[in-house]
Amino acid sequence: MKKHAGKLLGVLLIVMIALAGCGTKNAGTADGSSAAAETTQDSVKSKVKFDGVYTAGDTLKIQMTLDKDGNCDYGYTGIYQLSTSDAGYRVLNLIYYGQDGYDDAQTQLAYDSYGLEQNADGTYTRCKITEGEEPDFLNGGTILKFESGSDTIFTDNTLEAEYTSDGGSYIELHEDGTFVFGVHMKYAADKEKFELIGGNSSSVYTYEADENQDSLVLKNSDGQTVMDLQRKEN
Repeated sequence: MKKHAGKLLGVLLIVMIALAGCGTKNAGTADGSSAAAETTQDSVKSKVKFDGVYTAGDTLKIQMTLDKDGNCDYGYTGIYQLSTSDAGYRVLNLIYYGQDGYDDAQTQLAYDSYGLEQNADGTYTRCKITEGEEPDFLNGGTILKFESGSDTIFTDNTLEAEYTSDGGSYIELHEDGTFVFGVHMKYAADKEKFELIGGNSSSVYTYEADENQDSLVLKNSDGQTVMDLQRKEN
């Protein structure tokens, strides 16, 4: 498993989550909520609507779910593993893989490991695990709240559930062993521009889409392709 690739993945994920204004326990507020809670107003007048699940990436897999109400769920996908540590906390491994349909060591591009601790109020604390160190749940964790599905993350190895954090961050765990880890955002699109909106920030791109909206290509101000999204087959 190529752990070193996780550094690049981590940078991309930090940028994505920062755009949504996500917070942690020690991110400037006592309860871990984001200090920038207000959502910015879109600068692109929303005239074009998208509806579907889109994917991108030949190595790191990205999934973007758009609906006609302007919602955008945007995150990385892969496979997950759940286990229990000798110390009693749960371990969630998120494995980002490079080739569809394969989950062996040759195609695992990178992974991140998190410790999970259950709190008295029914929430969970998620803490990044550094190799050779125990997770610091008191000072370095993010609060997870159960949103939907089956809340059996402490007892089952696979489950169908969604957990959320302050600022719009979410993780979906599916019974087939796959996950989506990303942020709930908004989008606005006219005939030329596509805006991703999260937290108190937004990013505006030019875009191209085919007649049936089966493809969506986002480009930066220099005309370089940022993301080439294709509609996911049902």
